[in-house]
Amino acid sequence: MNSVKKFYLFLVMLLAVLLFVPNFCSAADISVTDEESLKSAIQNANASSDATTITLSDSITISAPLPDVTKNVTINGNGFKISGNDQWYSTGGSGNQSIITSTAGTLTLKNIRLEHGPKQGAQAYGNGTLVLDGVTISDCKYSGLIANGGIIEIKNLNLNTTVGIEIGKSSTNNIEVTPTIIMNGVLKTTSQSLLYQDTKTPSALTIENKTGSADKLFVTEDSVFITDSNNAVIYKAKNYSNIDIENADMSEDKFATVTIHYTDKTMELVVTKNESLSKYDLSNVKNIDGQVFVHFVNSNNEIFSEDTPITDNIELTAIYKEEETPVENTQTSNTQKDETPKTGSSNYLVHALITVFILTLSIIVLKRKV
Repeated sequence: MNSVKKFYLFLVMLLAVLLFVPNFCSAADISVTDEESLKSAIQNANASSDATTITLSDSITISAPLPDVTKNVTINGNGFKISGNDQWYSTGGSGNQSIITSTAGTLTLKNIRLEHGPKQGAQAYGNGTLVLDGVTISDCKYSGLIANGGIIEIKNLNLNTTVGIEIGKSSTNNIEVTPTIIMNGVLKTTSQSLLYQDTKTPSALTIENKTGSADKLFVTEDSVFITDSNNAVIYKAKNYSNIDIENADMSEDKFATVTIHYTDKTMELVVTKNESLSKYDLSNVKNIDGQVFVHFVNSNNEIFSEDTPITDNIELTAIYKEEETPVENTQTSNTQKDETPKTGSSNYLVHALITVFILTLSIIVLKRKV
């Protein structure tokens, strides 16, 4: 009887272990080396209820778009790249031809390069979120990224494509999804057009600049700007898009540009309307070797105070004066004539001796007369 109980106890324990193992394996860090293992890893991650990390052990060349990501997945490139082969790059195809796409959940790309795509490097579609952290995208025919609805969060991104981010529309359950771009770090680009959409009907877009983000993104009717943490413009391109900024706090009427000419340089700031220049770091303008900053003047040559609220785009020029050079004290040369009055003790002794000599001579003369 005891042996039967032990047997049943063993079966119960074995069943518990078997039920536990699948959940444990679903959170594994999967290492991949080629196209097939990468596709398989994404499919397994989509079937898992837990977050999955896929790590590249080598650069991988693919012949078609990777499976859409529908769960929380991190792909750590480990410094390697995913690139399209020449045939796929040259022929492309209809529909989604991005190297990788997030349609649901969050796809995080880390420390990776995406190259040689027949359309885009990566896509956020519908309810998908795409996080870019240490990502470089180059040599993609259409654009580096596309936001078809979805959310793109930029933590550290380098875009080396003619078009940076394409803005599109998508719908989920017949509800149109507005794409969102979140700036939460650094964005570097060589793109001629950072934002683009090719439809005649304006596409809505939400832009969020996180507090503390190293770089920020601003869009006006004419231009697209990337600024640093001081709101100084580090990238500016013509706005070729037909985009409506959805969130009111980022609408064009909420901020203005300030162009400052100083020495032979120009600084451009994007500022919130009704703020003053005193809020911003202008040390690059004011601390010029050999020059003392005096004030700013506007285009009418009128003095512009740094405490004046800025209500519209404005152009200013910094005015300086030459820094005065202090006069150094120089010692008198030994060859120069010393014209300083002699008032020392040695001079008094000479005068005393002469006086004594004259008195003595006078006494001798008087005695002879007597």
